[in-house]
Amino acid sequence: MNHMKKIIFLFLHRIHTFLYFIISGIFFIPLFLTSNFYIMILFFISIFISLLHYFIFNPITFDVKEKTSDGSFFAKHSSNQILLFVDTDYIKNVNSKSKFSECIWDHTWFNTLEQEVGSFSVTNESKKLIKKMNNYSVVIFSNSNKINKEFLEKIKNFTRSGGIVVFNYPSETNVCDFAGLKSLGKTQLLNMLHLMKYKIPFKTKFKTAKLKENVEVILKEKESPLIIRKKYGKGTIITILFDYGLGLLSLQQGKPDENFNVINHKRGFYNLDTPDLVSSENLVSNFIPYADIVERYIVSLIENETSIIRLWYFPPEYNSAVIMSHDEEGIGDKAIDIVDMEKTTSSYSIVPYSPISKDTINRMKKYDVDFGLHWIRLNRKFIIFNRKDSLDNQIKKLENKTGKIVFNRTHHLDWGTDFMLHFKILCGNKIKIDSSYGPNPKIDELYGFSASDLKGYLFGTGLPYIPLDRNGLPLRIYEIPFQFQENFGNVTFQDMKKILNESMNKYYQITSVNYHPIFLERSKKYLKYFLKVSKPKQIWKTNFRRFYGWWVKRALIKISKEGHNFNITSPIKFKLFIKNTQFLNIDKKRTKGKPFKINDLNYHYFFIPKGKHTIKLI
Repeated sequence: MNHMKKIIFLFLHRIHTFLYFIISGIFFIPLFLTSNFYIMILFFISIFISLLHYFIFNPITFDVKEKTSDGSFFAKHSSNQILLFVDTDYIKNVNSKSKFSECIWDHTWFNTLEQEVGSFSVTNESKKLIKKMNNYSVVIFSNSNKINKEFLEKIKNFTRSGGIVVFNYPSETNVCDFAGLKSLGKTQLLNMLHLMKYKIPFKTKFKTAKLKENVEVILKEKESPLIIRKKYGKGTIITILFDYGLGLLSLQQGKPDENFNVINHKRGFYNLDTPDLVSSENLVSNFIPYADIVERYIVSLIENETSIIRLWYFPPEYNSAVIMSHDEEGIGDKAIDIVDMEKTTSSYSIVPYSPISKDTINRMKKYDVDFGLHWIRLNRKFIIFNRKDSLDNQIKKLENKTGKIVFNRTHHLDWGTDFMLHFKILCGNKIKIDSSYGPNPKIDELYGFSASDLKGYLFGTGLPYIPLDRNGLPLRIYEIPFQFQENFGNVTFQDMKKILNESMNKYYQITSVNYHPIFLERSKKYLKYFLKVSKPKQIWKTNFRRFYGWWVKRALIKISKEGHNFNITSPIKFKLFIKNTQFLNIDKKRTKGKPFKINDLNYHYFFIPKGKHTIKLI
């Protein structure tokens, strides 16, 4: 029976576009010419069934007006360790008339620095930078910056006196000469970064280059340099010759076609979902957070030149985090069954029209359950019509029961054809965290049939990042991808244990998983096993609201560097880590750090209390 159901369903699914024309146009229209009453009845029935089938899969949709919000520049002044300089006006001008791969995505550097450094500064004002450049240790010049001769002289003076400069994908002749490039050649495509022991699917472009003497090649692709380093006076110039922003955005946020349309890979039942955004087939079943490996490598190059205090990703007592999440799917009060079984904190995305009662909501809150929206972007009320309800209305309906919400996971992970509209609508409605990026089961899995693997870090990370809009500007929302849904995608016990252990001891990630109450009987043994292997005390069991609160407070930590001294002001206790430094003087007390590794490099971490502190390198 199941086999027959699969055959019938997949057959109709794959030929529905042509069914009407084949049946009615080729076969039944000639029969219409006959005077036989029964054949005519059969003809009209076939027309009706064919049209009904077509519109079930291609329903007539009534759109609603949604609130949207565009990206905007994030001015940030938290530290003089590192300054990121971007030219937002130039970015908007280029992106407004460019195809996807020709746009400037340099605000991805914000994600790299927020995640891997924590305390840094960002500016888009060149005049202020010229005046205050010497206050910083490191200045990153993105591809968007047009640097004239006067500006370049200031940069040379800054580097000559010991400053560190990073040029990202430069094109100006005067900058290239200063960076140690004789000339730049053709632009070529890059699909893979060979970084340490990893082969990283990193879809971007690079410029071939001829180098001057006394320039060190740090990373290359075959014979083409990708990253170079040059000493200049007391300082250093690091130049990245590939489009870092394009590659990182394609990994984390996904890759549309050149016209910003999401490509339908015909992978599942629902028209377009977030797995259609995945940039490489090498990410489809993947347990390595490639985006974070690249980001950490880039930051380590800067650390080779100067000491940087970096902020740990989680509260100081934890090595990693787990966010257990559930999609309620309109099941109502039975949603509490899975919470009663877990007896731990979790995040629950609830359908806005759910019959779930306030009494059940209050009972779930006793387990520290955080409630979010299960946004229905395509609300199928009738067979051939889609009647949409605005996100604003859906939020209001849900908040009448749950109180204020901060996170969303979209029903069916439905995305639509517009690459960035999803995030713009969420931002327009003040949602702070989205977790719609992750593996989605195929239709044959939902109906009990085997399916190909679809699990792990599909977007190269488990940590939060800010998506960019069409203009290349940051949107004020975080995406936190999830790694598993039930046992869909052939998830095994070994997979769960592997991702949790490596997250805790090697990659330092959030492991976010999704278990549906409607599939509880099917997935109960997998859920119980995941709860068992996520028990170590080094794993922070949290939810989206609590993690967001921590991440925002972490961003408020201020660090001022003066020579070998660092002055720190923090609203929370936290853990810092620093490369190749075993001891620090913390408030004049010699303190030994605890060793660990990132990307096989040696670091030590130190616990810092809330408040103001002075730290001195030893």
